[in-house]
Amino acid sequence: SSSGSPDLRILAAQCASLVHSYLFAMFRSIARRNMFDNLASSYDTPWKIARSQEVAAVISSRPWFRSGEKLLDVGAGTGLLTFAMEPHFKQLTAYDTSAGMLEVLNNKLVELDDRKIATSMGPISNLGTYDLIVSLL
Repeated sequence: SSSGSPDLRILAAQCASLVHSYLFAMFRSIARRNMFDNLASSYDTPWKIARSQEVAAVISSRPWFRSGEKLLDVGAGTGLLTFAMEPHFKQLTAYDTSAGMLEVLNNKLVELDDRKIATSMGPISNLGTYDLIVSLL
């Protein structure tokens, strides 16, 4: 407009675009989470178990690696890497956004009577500090 104020049609279009982007990202996140929820019960294949053990062996063989008090596994899923790293840490937190994956992991923890591993869906900013943060996505 000639008065120097923003054109309301442009503002409305920008707001609609932002809302669309936000909703798209939110639905994509929900779809991804639901996908992993649906895969959780059949996620632990022999190949994935072996891969997580190999990755844990590589991590623990690095010169900078030190066993410690606390480990955080981001995107832990069913806990394959968390379990493989367990011998090196006193407390482990398995963080994931998929309730289905964490349900499978929690069932394993009950079955094994494992008290070293805790699970969390966040928020990740409230989890505290760790000696090592790992992820196998």
